[in-house]
Amino acid sequence: MHLMNEIFDGLTAFLFSLISVISVIYFITTLISVLTCRRKDPAPAVTDEQLPTVTVQITSRNELVALDCARCCMAFDYPQDKLQILLGDDSNNPNVMQEIDHFAEHNPRVKVLRRTNRIGFKSGNLNHVNEHTTGEYILVMDSDFLPEPDFLRRLVAHAVADPGLAAVQARWNITDVHESLTTLLGSGIINVTHFIMLPLFNRFMKTCFLCGSAMLIKRQAMVEMNGWETSTMIEDVDLSFRFFTNGYRLAYCPDVSCDCEVPHTAHDLFRQQKRWAYGVVETAIKRSAALYRSRKATVGNKIAATVVSSGYAVSFLVFISTMLGFFHMFLLGAGDMNASLQTSVEGTMGNLWRIVISCGALVATICAGFSSGFGKRGALKLIIASYTVGFIMLFHVSNGIFRAVLHLPIDWVPPEKRGR
Repeated sequence: MHLMNEIFDGLTAFLFSLISVISVIYFITTLISVLTCRRKDPAPAVTDEQLPTVTVQITSRNELVALDCARCCMAFDYPQDKLQILLGDDSNNPNVMQEIDHFAEHNPRVKVLRRTNRIGFKSGNLNHVNEHTTGEYILVMDSDFLPEPDFLRRLVAHAVADPGLAAVQARWNITDVHESLTTLLGSGIINVTHFIMLPLFNRFMKTCFLCGSAMLIKRQAMVEMNGWETSTMIEDVDLSFRFFTNGYRLAYCPDVSCDCEVPHTAHDLFRQQKRWAYGVVETAIKRSAALYRSRKATVGNKIAATVVSSGYAVSFLVFISTMLGFFHMFLLGAGDMNASLQTSVEGTMGNLWRIVISCGALVATICAGFSSGFGKRGALKLIIASYTVGFIMLFHVSNGIFRAVLHLPIDWVPPEKRGR
């Protein structure tokens, strides 16, 4: 039993050290980002003659909110002869399909495309839509995104200003942030990406990661990448890795934002984060070796990829550390009530301390939240959300990581989207 105790103590100390290091890194990167990345640099305005042709690709599966997205895209301040709008509909609900078809009949500028299978989920849908795409650039939009009329023109301006860019990513603006603790936590996760990490990558590493929606991609670059990877759970990170490996440049545009939503229920948030954790780890395992060996990839590309690949590390380590603490308590306290009580108290205090010391990610989330404008009350609620909904989410994230490492499949179920 003494040997077992030493093993548990050693593992706990090791995990605690890793958590502390990552937490400190979060503190430092958050401080640097807040102090140095507040400036937004809009691209110079472009004339109609300078604007390239663009195909808007909206993906949907049984989501009528996609029609709101299509309406917003039809309202773009962009020459109609240079704009193509395609809606890739993977619906299997006859009522939804009928309403989408009815919309398309009355709005001929929107062309609805359907395929005979759902291989590859969203990425397979996008590949099918690519077959009908004519624009020089592709604007990828998820169904719940509601861009303003000037969104496309402002985003295209960045591509026109630097034709060497393969893609530009716009900032996400979460609209349902204050609906519940669940949406507050989901917003916090997104805000860390868009107000801390991506601005940092863009300024100091001259790169960024694609986020799956509100992104403008050069069609020729997409062709050269042979389209979207269909055997992945997170196609945007996979494409980013492939772009980096082949020497393509990506840029983040914090001055251009697009409204969207996060999952409304804890169940949907857990499934989303499990899928994202699975997809990030799956992509890192599959693509990292080629990226790190690539002579075309920059040092900034490789650092950004490392940061993104380890993004769920704190959640995973805290979960493992907590489970070890409970298991340790159970083993040592099994034969002695006094030992059980003492171990229970010590284990509980140790787990609480590990949670506190791992709050670097939480600090980053709060700072990002202030940048997005949710205020002091939002910060307090975010702390509550992190240690309630967020604590349960640790299990789902860790489950996703385990399954990715073991190459076990998971289901892809899109969250409910409510739109306006």
